[in-house]
Amino acid sequence: LNRWLDEAGVEETSLMNFAVTDGQSVVCTRYITSCDMEGASLYYSSGSEFRSDADSGQYRMIKANKREDVVVVASEPLTYERSDWMVIPTNTLLVITPKLNVHLYPIHDKYWNPHRQRAGAR
Repeated sequence: LNRWLDEAGVEETSLMNFAVTDGQSVVCTRYITSCDMEGASLYYSSGSEFRSDADSGQYRMIKANKREDVVVVASEPLTYERSDWMVIPTNTLLVITPKLNVHLYPIHDKYWNPHRQRAGAR
């Protein structure tokens, strides 16, 4: 991707959050063509169930056991429970496996900045 941008002479910063799936696994990215700027926000939450509270009507991620049955990826947290959500660091791939395991992989390219990665984690 960066080679194509360089060959085309693109100098503007590009923000690229996207998700792709093969029906079994999901790959999401939070990416920006910059070493010092943050990419557009991206979060994930995982647990046993994502449901509405009967009393308040507010949604939240239920963690009834250690098994992950639900993974939600969103540009902003969908609930007010900050502990439900983990930020995906800038220039990182998130992979959700068929067994709903979540893996984060930093994208080591010319925009990789390990100091930014640690600063972006919550």
